[in-house]
Amino acid sequence: MVKIPYLCNGDENPEKELNYLKVLNSNRVDGIILTPTGKNSEYVQHLINSRTKVVLLDRLIEGVDCDALLVDNANGAYKAVKHLIDQGYRKIGIVDGYLDRTTGAERLKGYLKAIEEAGIAKDDSLIKIGDFKKESGEELTKELLKQPNRPEAIFTTNIDMSMGALIAIKEMGLTIPDDIGIVCFDDSDWALILKPSITVIRQPVYQLGSTAAELLIKEIEDEEKNLDHKPTIVTLSTELIIRNSTKKRILVN
Repeated sequence: MVKIPYLCNGDENPEKELNYLKVLNSNRVDGIILTPTGKNSEYVQHLINSRTKVVLLDRLIEGVDCDALLVDNANGAYKAVKHLIDQGYRKIGIVDGYLDRTTGAERLKGYLKAIEEAGIAKDDSLIKIGDFKKESGEELTKELLKQPNRPEAIFTTNIDMSMGALIAIKEMGLTIPDDIGIVCFDDSDWALILKPSITVIRQPVYQLGSTAAELLIKEIEDEEKNLDHKPTIVTLSTELIIRNSTKKRILVN
């Protein structure tokens, strides 16, 4: 019997995520590809123990051992911030999301590695942590830009927060890259067609989806063949796409 595929959006909300997982379980799905909040580890483990196949996408869950497909978040963030440093920026802000989720924690890690390597002292006033949503990106960017220690450039860590940051920059009457530089984690069509176009860290989105599906199908097939399945973690690389949202700065000693 062919089963109908389901698409659910938990919207970074652990309660919604749990409700959707229960619905999927009640419909006896063969497998689930999950971008987790990390707050429902016990139920995810329950699904695995009940022989529902699970592949984690983009994030790990501590204590849950199953197939996972990740991108190299730390290295992607490192490349973004290093590009800003190479352009001559030294006061670099970051607008990040939840640090209890792999994406937020790893992207902050990459940011910190880049500034440490450049000999730039960590400045907590330049680090803003939100919830990966547009409104949070806008609010936190305004906080950065209104403070006395205003950054010369900002690194935003997902597409929604990047949109919020761009709205904040426009509302405050600043121009990119003359007044402030910006690099965003995630690419989108609007990042290319904006003037100036936005420098981004591009994730292999199609490959993420297709590889996650391949991992899930293999799990299901291994069980049908009574084969032992050892959980696999696959990590994909990111790419720095240089556009026009930064400019070379002249450093003054």
